[in-house]
Amino acid sequence: MQAVTQHWDELPRREQRVLILRYYGNLTQEEVAARLGLSQMHVSRLQAQALAFARRQATHRRFSADGYGQGPP
Repeated sequence: MQAVTQHWDELPRREQRVLILRYYGNLTQEEVAARLGLSQMHVSRLQAQALAFARRQATHRRFSADGYGQGPP
């Protein structure tokens, strides 16, 4: 969750809204879709994109902190 909060402003507004409604509003994808005027499938895709972004940021930060992936010294 730290990766999400640290990079929150980098997420598109729509993905931010989906995550807020899903995880803080405790709404289902169908309920989020109805509130935002989207299909449930589109909400699912936006949620997946946002979480994939957070995973990439967390992985990148972890490898950078450990020195992995930095190339030869």
